[in-house]
Amino acid sequence: MKKEVCLVVELGRAEIDTKGFSDLEIGSVLTLDQEIGSPVDIMLDGKKIGEGEVVVFDEVFGVRITKINKPQREEL
Repeated sequence: MKKEVCLVVELGRAEIDTKGFSDLEIGSVLTLDQEIGSPVDIMLDGKKIGEGEVVVFDEVFGVRITKINKPQREEL
């Protein structure tokens, strides 16, 4: 039986109030809390499982995994 999981790559975070959110439009730029070249977090079902770096293949974004966290004993 296959189980669906949610895999998320987090580039960074930004705080924005509802007024700022309602002012967003196509072309708006949101400044994140990460610098260019910083590792991105790889999350599986809400838990950080590793880190990676953003790569581009034929104009498509991808993530090269650079670190995998060992699962905690209670997660096994």
